[in-house]
Amino acid sequence: MLQGNLARTPMSDSHESIETTLHELRIMTADTEKDLDTLQQKQEMFVFQYQENLKLQNQLAQLQSLPERDPNRLAQEPLLKQKKMDLETVLQTEAQHLLTMRISLAEKHKQMFEKIKDVQHTVLEDELIQWKRRQQLAGIGGPLEGTLDQLQKWCEMLAEITWHNRQQIKKVELLRQQLPMKVPGNDLLPELNTTITALLSTLVTR
Repeated sequence: MLQGNLARTPMSDSHESIETTLHELRIMTADTEKDLDTLQQKQEMFVFQYQENLKLQNQLAQLQSLPERDPNRLAQEPLLKQKKMDLETVLQTEAQHLLTMRISLAEKHKQMFEKIKDVQHTVLEDELIQWKRRQQLAGIGGPLEGTLDQLQKWCEMLAEITWHNRQQIKKVELLRQQLPMKVPGNDLLPELNTTITALLSTLVTR
C-alpha cells in the first residue's frame, strides 16, 4: 500500500503543478484583458483630443486669415493659441503613456505565452505520452491519475486560454492600425502573433 502511494506521488505533484499553472494563466489572461480594455479607452480619448486639436488648428488658421487688427482676431487668437498649446502638451503626455502601456502589455503577453508553451509541452509531450504508454502496458484503462478525461480537460482549458490570448493579440493589432505609433527598440508584436498562432495550431492538430 505504501509503495502504491509513493509511486503515485510524483504523478500527483505533476498534476497539481499543471492545475496551478492553468489557474495562474486564467488570472493572467483576465489581467491582460483589463489592461487591453483600459488601453482601448485611453486610445479612444487620445483620438478624440487629437481631433479637437485639429479643429482648434483650423479655427486658428481661419482667424489668422483675417487682418491683424481685426477685432475678432485680436480677441480670440491669444485664447485659441493658449488652448491649442495646452492640448498639445496633454497629447504629448498621453501619447507617451499609450506607448508605455503598449510595451507593458506586450511584455505581459510574452511572459504568459512562455508559460503557456511550457505547460502545453508538459501536457502534450509528457502526460499524453505517459498515458499512451500506460495504456499499452495495462491493455485497457490506466491508473486513475492520468486518465484521458483529465488530459482532455487540460487541453480544453489550454485551448480556451490560448484562444482568448489570440483574440487579445488581434485586438492589439487593430488598435495599432487605428493609431500607428513607432515602438522604440524591438517590437514584440510580430513575435507574439507568430507564437500564439503556433500554440493554438499545435493544440488543434493534437
